Amino acid sequence: MVSEYTRFLEEGGTVQTIGGKGASLAVLRGAGFPVPEGFCVTVDGYRTFLESGGLEEALTLGVIRSDASDLRAAQSEASDSTTRMTHTT
Repeated sequence: MVSEYTRFLEEGGTVQTIGGKGASLAVLRGAGFPVPEGFCVTVDGYRTFLESGGLEEALTLGVIRSDASDLRAAQSEASDSTTRMTHTT
């Protein structure tokens, strides 16, 4: 483990600890499939990132505000969310 917020794929994990993609890649790697070495951010690490940047509330409000039947509005909200996440330090 690199830190409490990251885990190497060969360490494995569950959906609850390393998320769905990380857990699936860890299982495939453990079964001998050609998955490159790598690591994933833990669920706790992701949650801490959202909380520390004030993003959790902003993303939740964005989902609440969005109208799933309006594709352009949903795409715009997704783009705004991406921008918020990539510009948080």
